[in-house]
Amino acid sequence: MKSGFAALLTACVVVAGCGAGSSARSAIPTAPSSPPPATGGSGLTGRWIGRELSTVVTWSLTQEGSAVSGPSSFSEPGAGGAGTVTGTVSDSTFTFKDNYPSLTDGASRNCTAVITGTLTIGGASMGGPYQGTNSCTGPFEGRINFTKQ
Repeated sequence: MKSGFAALLTACVVVAGCGAGSSARSAIPTAPSSPPPATGGSGLTGRWIGRELSTVVTWSLTQEGSAVSGPSSFSEPGAGGAGTVTGTVSDSTFTFKDNYPSLTDGASRNCTAVITGTLTIGGASMGGPYQGTNSCTGPFEGRINFTKQ
């Protein structure tokens, strides 16, 4: 089994920082310094980008309740594709399926790919493992991290 989005697209790794709360104690409760994870409503709505080396993956997500969907794309030198991502949010987890019905790879092949995974949401970032199958190159797996733009 090949490792990484490189079998279809290269795994996107974006390092995002996490907010830190104050260590001082107070008798009056205070609001958290960073937003809570998106668990419902429209928390994942927006543009999400993942990068690794010369590969860029873009999701333009719309969240309604726990349902999430939107167009997806990836590009890297000599390859690319457009697809659709769908999934659900539960607590701080986004379970997705990213379907690419037609890939370009410069070899005039008619390839498709389907990627599934479970990402942990942390404010304006999310990441976790994925696995997929490319009809021309076979199975692949890895980890991916996205940041919200």
